[in-house]
Amino acid sequence: MAYRSFGRFWQASSPATIRRLRRPHHPFPGIAQDPSAQGGSKNPPDMLFIDSAGGSTAKYNADLMVRRGRYPSLDLEVAAMALYTMQAFAPSGGAGNRTSMRGGGPLVTLVDPGEGLWSMTWANVPNGSPAASEDLPWMRQPRTSESGKPPVYPEDAAPVEQFFGMPRRLWLEGGDNVTGVEQRPWGTNYAMWIHSTTPYYRQKRDAEWLPRHPPSGRMAYRNWAGIVFEVEDTSLRQRAEVLRLWQSRSDDVAEIIVGGWSMDNMSPRDFLWSVVPLFPLDKGAGAFAEEMVRAATEMAAQLAGAMGVLLPNGTEKESRIDAFWRTTENDFTLALGKLTSARSLGEGAEKGNGSESAGAHREISAVAPGDRRALAEAWLSRLGQEALDIFEREALVALPQARPDKQGEIVTAHERLRGFVHGYGRKAGAVREALGLQKKKRKKRTAA
Repeated sequence: MAYRSFGRFWQASSPATIRRLRRPHHPFPGIAQDPSAQGGSKNPPDMLFIDSAGGSTAKYNADLMVRRGRYPSLDLEVAAMALYTMQAFAPSGGAGNRTSMRGGGPLVTLVDPGEGLWSMTWANVPNGSPAASEDLPWMRQPRTSESGKPPVYPEDAAPVEQFFGMPRRLWLEGGDNVTGVEQRPWGTNYAMWIHSTTPYYRQKRDAEWLPRHPPSGRMAYRNWAGIVFEVEDTSLRQRAEVLRLWQSRSDDVAEIIVGGWSMDNMSPRDFLWSVVPLFPLDKGAGAFAEEMVRAATEMAAQLAGAMGVLLPNGTEKESRIDAFWRTTENDFTLALGKLTSARSLGEGAEKGNGSESAGAHREISAVAPGDRRALAEAWLSRLGQEALDIFEREALVALPQARPDKQGEIVTAHERLRGFVHGYGRKAGAVREALGLQKKKRKKRTAA
């Protein structure tokens, strides 16, 4: 069933209708606020922003990059969005200040059909029944979590609360503008909830599902398995429910917005925002894609080992490995398109994204859709080409200036890397077998 069969719900309302719906009709409790928080600790409005300086940071004058008092007041619309975001992403914030039901800074994946905000919103609404107004936690007495009170489990509340949880007890001060925020500890303590827009994992099959959290930096394709595409064994890793629902209802091409705060306990490191294709891969194709990622991971490890001879500085070496992942990402996206019937999904990768490898797709482009053996060979060839290019660029600079013994080490490292790239050795053989290819054997040299 296509989402467009939702009929009038799929079509955006007119601006006039939206303006009418935004007009207040009667007094009602403020969204995501707890009136009993009044009289609590007083904070400036910028406490609603996760990257704002915390109390101890400001106290010790350590707020150098993000200064305190950035926003002395907030428009009501901005304050509402900031408040909602804080409740949905709340990190640990000192004694009694609860995290969100997905922990601090969860990873979020949203389906984007490419037709605007309205259709994107509906594409990320899970199955269910309309909720009553009292199912929203601010429309009733909010649940608190002082000593002795049990957590709130999914069976204790309506499903809609996953989108409107209230782990923080907050109250906005002001009139036409918000000029302060009052807070009390011990908001709702959520346990065992599965949020529809977040991927989950667990260490063993009988363990609790845990929400995935964003990596620092970018969402490199080495992290896509179980987040962007399905893995064969879903007992330990599961994509967000909204992605699975979309693909069960629609064959339409779509993208995934991957976002969230990368946190170091209470401190945000950066905000991840990536847009990647949503591929309709079945479990078999997903398993093959995961083996492609493992092949790239092993190639990156071999490159890192070889680069140690040239760049003993860890930071410099890491930057070259990051370049390896960056410049092969378009190729991986194109390869995933070959595993699906929706060929258009891979076409964008052939144009490149401005990276060095934008024109290096010929072998993968030539593979017929569904030909996994040819795709595996083309993928290994592309990985090997990039690894050798990175190593040889550095070697050309280092060799003329190196001592004779160091030159020998560089040559040996190059030979070992070339051997792996061409499929020789135990580890290279294991990579080939995992992709359904035969191991390679070195030809025995005959005596002259």
